[in-house]
Amino acid sequence: MVAGTPRLQAEVSLGIPQDEDELHRRRGFDRVGRVQASSGPLIVGASYIHTQPMREWSFATGSTEFVGADVRWMMGGVQVRGEWIDGRSFDTTRTFGGYVDVIVHRRFMGPITAVARAERLDYLAGPYSRYPRRYTAGARIRLASMLIAHVNALYGSAYDDDRKRSAVDVALTFTARR
Repeated sequence: MVAGTPRLQAEVSLGIPQDEDELHRRRGFDRVGRVQASSGPLIVGASYIHTQPMREWSFATGSTEFVGADVRWMMGGVQVRGEWIDGRSFDTTRTFGGYVDVIVHRRFMGPITAVARAERLDYLAGPYSRYPRRYTAGARIRLASMLIAHVNALYGSAYDDDRKRSAVDVALTFTARR
């Protein structure tokens, strides 16, 4: 069910998982809710999900449950957005963290859009706990009307260990429009 006004929207859904692969989820109702409000250049939202983890994992008892909050602000070619989540994948775990990013495209920048992002996601599960962080700085460059280059420098810890890692990611996107 979705209801709202131009500045306030709410959505609630209820469903039953129908996974058909080898990692079926336990049966039960999934519940998802979201509320979002806007005022001028600001949008704020809150989300909630309650579902079941995959039943093949004997250690994964209990339900999966997360809440989240997000904010977006845009003005004069600058967008700042972020999201924070907190919850659990199953009993005896806790996951929390989020991201903040800034996207800047001002007229004087021509075909270049600058991006920066900081992320963290703490997973608390006894000896399996992890605390990865990642920082990204980069640019989106319009080379032609149908060709975009993306260049990003990334720095942070990998999810599977605590060593710091750096990388440069370069991609080209070709878009054919009709």
